[in-house]
Amino acid sequence: LEKTGVDFNKNFYLLNQAFVRSSYANKNGCESNEKLEFFGDLILGFYVGKAIADKYGFMRTNTNVNFNGNIEYAFRGTEKDFTELKQSIVCNENLASIIDDWDVVKYLVVSKQDITSKIDLQVKPKADLFEAILGAIAIHCKWDSDTLEKTVHKMLSLDTLLVNQTSSKDR
Repeated sequence: LEKTGVDFNKNFYLLNQAFVRSSYANKNGCESNEKLEFFGDLILGFYVGKAIADKYGFMRTNTNVNFNGNIEYAFRGTEKDFTELKQSIVCNENLASIIDDWDVVKYLVVSKQDITSKIDLQVKPKADLFEAILGAIAIHCKWDSDTLEKTVHKMLSLDTLLVNQTSSKDR
């Protein structure tokens, strides 16, 4: 997937697993995308949180602090602002929208039941696919933190999202 910036040519089967729904895997004796989705969710939360902290957090000095050092961590905004911003970025609707833009849901490997229930039109399976792709990338790059951080930024267009969020809050 060129949209991720990661080359899967040597490990295409891992990327393929990201597209295999459990309904299909259970009936056909193969691995589903659920484990990859789990890891993708963790990675997504961590690197989105880190990006928000990098943008809005800062160290400040405080001469009234009586522990080793005179600095503390501060955040421009409230914890509620931080939580709402993170949620708006990692919400199922946003992830599903990205999958729609990439036009890859048609490659999901599904059972007849999934076809009948039209999972290709549902938000949650698309968000799950996004997370599974990210999980596959984590395994593929052997959890390289630089690769994962860059990939999350690229997949989400995170720098643009944070600029847009800042602009809308400033109004």
